[in-house]
Amino acid sequence: DTIVQSVGVFEAPPLDLGEDFQVVTKLEHTLDAGGGFLSYLWQDGSDLQTFTITEPGVGIYGVTVTDANGCSVYDETEVMLAVPDIGIGMLSHPQTTCHLDSSEHVQVGIKNFGNWDIEPGADISVAYSINGREAVVEQVVLNETFENGSILEYTFSTTEDFRIPGLYEIVVYSLFPS
Repeated sequence: DTIVQSVGVFEAPPLDLGEDFQVVTKLEHTLDAGGGFLSYLWQDGSDLQTFTITEPGVGIYGVTVTDANGCSVYDETEVMLAVPDIGIGMLSHPQTTCHLDSSEHVQVGIKNFGNWDIEPGADISVAYSINGREAVVEQVVLNETFENGSILEYTFSTTEDFRIPGLYEIVVYSLFPS
C-alpha cells in the first residue's frame, strides 16, 4: 500500500520592529508589530498590536506574533528613550548679602537633568520673576553640546534694583521643548 500526502510548509509571518538598537529623543515611543496577526504577546504580557515605551533609559522590547496559519515569530529591539530634561539647577546671583546695587543681573545655572546630550543650536527659554511681578523671559541658544549632568551658567541681560533692604522672592524656571 502507498499513501500520497501533500505537506504544506508555511512561510514565517513578516515581523520587523526596526533597527536592533534605537535611540529616541522623545518622552515616549510606540513600537508597532504590524496588522493582520491573530495574536500579539509583548515582553510585559500585553497583547495589543502596539507597545508604547514611556520609561526613560535603555530597555529591550520584544513581541511574539501568530498568524492565521498558527505560525509564530519573535522580534525584539533595544531602545534608549533619551528624555530631554532641562531645568534650573541653582540661582547664582543674587544671594543674601548686606548690600546690592540698582543694576544687578540675575544669574542662574541651567542643568541638563536628562539622560541625553542636547545638540548645539537648541533653544532654551529661561525666565525669572521677582515678588510675583511679570516674568523676564530670555532665550539661550546652545553654542556647543550640552552634556547630560552638566550645568550652563547664564546671566540675564535685564538688570534689577535690589538697593532697598528686604526679602525678595525670586522664582526661576526654564522651558525646553521635548
